[in-house]
Amino acid sequence: MRQTLALFVDAYRQLNDRKMFWVTLLLSAFVLSVLFAVGISEDPDATSPFDSRHLKLMFWDTPFPVPPEMQLDTLLKGTFLTIGLGLWLTWAAAILALISTASIIPDFLSAGSIDLILSKPIGRLRAYLTKYAGGLLFVAIQVTVFSAAAFLIIGFRTGAWEFGLFIAVPLVVAFFSYLFSVCALVGTITRSAITSLLVTVLFWLLLFAANSADEILAMPRVANEIYVQKLEERVDKLRTAEAESASSRLILVESELEEAIASRDLWRRWHGLVVSMKTSLPKTSETIGLMERWLIEIADLPETGDEPDARLPFITPKMWAAGVQSDLVIRRAQEVYRDRSALWVLGTSFIFEGVVLGLACIIFVRRDY
Repeated sequence: MRQTLALFVDAYRQLNDRKMFWVTLLLSAFVLSVLFAVGISEDPDATSPFDSRHLKLMFWDTPFPVPPEMQLDTLLKGTFLTIGLGLWLTWAAAILALISTASIIPDFLSAGSIDLILSKPIGRLRAYLTKYAGGLLFVAIQVTVFSAAAFLIIGFRTGAWEFGLFIAVPLVVAFFSYLFSVCALVGTITRSAITSLLVTVLFWLLLFAANSADEILAMPRVANEIYVQKLEERVDKLRTAEAESASSRLILVESELEEAIASRDLWRRWHGLVVSMKTSLPKTSETIGLMERWLIEIADLPETGDEPDARLPFITPKMWAAGVQSDLVIRRAQEVYRDRSALWVLGTSFIFEGVVLGLACIIFVRRDY
């Protein structure tokens, strides 16, 4: 236990010596300053309630309106979600963390360092896993400091102490661990920090492409499912009607229904293929989606995103005439993602990470140094 603690202390010292660690903290402070600066300006002389409230940044009144029912705590928590989590922690800060930690495993395996570690009374597997956990320490410290600061800013400014903000800590660390496991495996094989970073970034882009394909295919699939449902309802009504004209319309609708069912099944197959492929991969985007979903539920924030009135490009004129509206498709597509359980999102991702990390451990334990 003492040797493991010594390795953790050594990992912290390495992080403390890295300029990127402190640069990331400073950038986090800048992002938090945006959260501190956001406010609502009131104009009592406005003729309309929708014109009386605007977004305020420190002493600058912006032209962006704020809905009459939105309170300051809701605005600040929404800012935390969109800027703090959506842009900073899961993109910019994650890239900086990868740059800073990509060399941890290669430096650990370098001549001199590995010889010193192997000379100590500590097993190879424990030494490797401790070093891996030390790499995750970078993100854990950054996210904890950021979440705690945001918690205090929102609490002191509005009196709403939202402990749900700390959900960001385990989920962002889990999100980063998926990527860092790949980085550790490549670093173990190649002993090159640059190669580890490049392969990890390419793998991240692959995950982004898979998630984008999932989102792209989910929308037309849902639209066709709604279209089939609408046509089935119309067929049932026509079958109960006794008019002679209803029978002729029934034949046309039934023919249209057969085509719609074929189109729906086609979209289901393609979308199911993408989801099946994603099952074996870590769910970076959906892990962050869990975080946003839980924070919205805990903080009672309104659902994000406006529903467009225009017809989406994959909704045909026949589908639009049948009542397949864009807002309905968007709501159903959101429900598809919300129906995916946390067990599936996190469980399959941790299985992938376990397999990759296990392979890295096997290579490290069996290699001669």
